[in-house]
Amino acid sequence: MPKLYAREERPQQMRDDKCLVSGNGLMSGALADAGATFAEPAWIASSVKALDTWRSKAWLQGRLRHAIKGTEAYGSAFLDDYAGLAGAAIH
Repeated sequence: MPKLYAREERPQQMRDDKCLVSGNGLMSGALADAGATFAEPAWIASSVKALDTWRSKAWLQGRLRHAIKGTEAYGSAFLDDYAGLAGAAIH
């Protein structure tokens, strides 16, 4: 059996598929900056949509959550989570 197929017989590795607020806030802010720099309104609209999504899904009962996995937001936010989301709102 070739080595390529031997890998399929091993157990699958775990996947980390959560979305962190801090990183996505930074991405949203950078997308807004890039949209303004290159005069791309679609990029700015995507940034606003991402920010609104995070604010509606991760801001629950007056507190920001740290991450979202699937449709569930969980964990207490850290300072960098608040900073990332605030920075995106400013941009």
